[in-house]
Amino acid sequence: MKVIHTSRLSEVKSVFNSEADNVQYYNVLKNSNCLKFYNVELAKPIVRKSKGEIIWQSDTVLELKSLSELPENQRIKYGEHLEKFFKNFQTRVSRFSNISKDFAKNVMEIPDWNSVLVNEDQDYIVIVNWGFLEDKFNRKEGIIETLFPIPDQSILVRLINENDEPIVNQNIDLVISDTQRSDYTNSNGYARFGTLIRGKSFNIKFNHKASGKLYAFDFVCDGRQEYVVQIKEKVLIKIIVKDRNGSPLENTDFFVNTPILNDEKFNTRQLGHFKFNHKVSNDFFEIKDEENKILLREKIPFEDSTFIIECDDNQDSKEEAIGHIEYVEQKDDNVKFIFVNAFKKPLKGLSVDFNCKGNSYKRSTNNRGEVVLALNNDTSDQLDFSFRRYREFWDGSLDLSPGVNNYVIKSKPLFPWLWWLLILILFILLWCCAIGDCFCNELSNTNPNANNYSKPIQDDEDVLVSACDIQTNSGGHGITKTKHVLGDDSGEVELLYNMENIPDKLEVFYQGKLLTSTFEISGNKNGYVGGRLSSGPKARLRFKYNKDMDDFVTVVVTGYDENTSWEYLISCPK
Repeated sequence: MKVIHTSRLSEVKSVFNSEADNVQYYNVLKNSNCLKFYNVELAKPIVRKSKGEIIWQSDTVLELKSLSELPENQRIKYGEHLEKFFKNFQTRVSRFSNISKDFAKNVMEIPDWNSVLVNEDQDYIVIVNWGFLEDKFNRKEGIIETLFPIPDQSILVRLINENDEPIVNQNIDLVISDTQRSDYTNSNGYARFGTLIRGKSFNIKFNHKASGKLYAFDFVCDGRQEYVVQIKEKVLIKIIVKDRNGSPLENTDFFVNTPILNDEKFNTRQLGHFKFNHKVSNDFFEIKDEENKILLREKIPFEDSTFIIECDDNQDSKEEAIGHIEYVEQKDDNVKFIFVNAFKKPLKGLSVDFNCKGNSYKRSTNNRGEVVLALNNDTSDQLDFSFRRYREFWDGSLDLSPGVNNYVIKSKPLFPWLWWLLILILFILLWCCAIGDCFCNELSNTNPNANNYSKPIQDDEDVLVSACDIQTNSGGHGITKTKHVLGDDSGEVELLYNMENIPDKLEVFYQGKLLTSTFEISGNKNGYVGGRLSSGPKARLRFKYNKDMDDFVTVVVTGYDENTSWEYLISCPK
């Protein structure tokens, strides 16, 4: 290889932990065929700490010159070429499941134009000082994408609501310094504002046409396809209703009136509150009781909000009108009905229909499960009642006796045999855990993979791809298959694993042939190692890698339990 550049360690600083990492990553990228494509090459670093320098070598014999020696139009040309290379480089290294998402970006850090060498005749580019920045520079500077900015970028703004739905026909202003551009969003929520120079800051602002609220968002032109602005068009309004003592007013009906909601009915249920969603607007909303009295009138808020209503409950008759919390004073002709479940617990807030002597009544039970009806109980009559519970229709009848003012109505249990079945299942589970040890055997014979070697890898299977000398973390329960690129050099490969607290099985294949596996480990059980097995959780496997057609081996790990965790490291051939 040809020496093309020398850097001083005192002048540059590695983006990674040390310059030794750059050397290691060069070998990884070489084995993964990610060093040279699109006529762009990453030079090979050789660190000489004794001399305080880094020597950069290249495969090319072409004459190279620094990009800083070229005119601006040529630098922009090669900059566009490098952007394409960078995006393809990102795609290639993303195949490696154990490499961080910032790896490609860190590799492509360079300190200046002098780190890019070109041959104009062949349009060949060699990058030196990759993964390095000038020590005095901010480490966020120097990325290739910002080093070679494309002069103009189109500005496409998309306006959406919280459900990712487009907001149409909304006037939007784009403000740059003292100038302003305007456009209306189309049917897909897009507004177009021409082009800007990359790196230029701009502001998007608008008055929401429905609410009149002013929104403003700051952006930087960075070359993205669209700039998304998301706002809330609906708010959640919560109404808490209390009595004069500050207690929640339960199972009470109220009505909400807005230009959209026309006296829509809501019930406070057992918690003493109700909620509703509404589009943001400049309108007002009203809360009314059953007597059509306005209890609250407020402007529709821009954000999720809570309002509290305190009801005056001095008069008993009013209490009955606002939801049957307490009923009128007990008289001789009033009959009380108490609804309870199979465990004699009151059924609260139950809506019941009554019919007696041709008269119909509709009432809701209070917190004690009670309903009071004004009936003439001097004679014997039949009372029919019905209600819905568990989405089922329930009905029945009572024979009213003269002089009797209290009746208890017991709801029949839904599928009584189901309770006994659930209790039986619970008992069996408790017995298994406490005595039978049904679920504690680490390797049950019911595991379909417990006694078998894995099948050879098929070409069309979905397999993860990784490099050698990089740790592979747990894929969890089931079978995890990972291709490890070992390169073109044959040699001995070592694999270190840690199966931790739950046994797992590991096998290594090359071109469909099993090279090694945890079946070779003493103390394994059907190939599983780790946990409380005598094999222990950690060990190493060795095999000979003789390069043939493929340049990779496939590691298959079978995770026994859904809570399993494992890791391994496979070395490059030596």
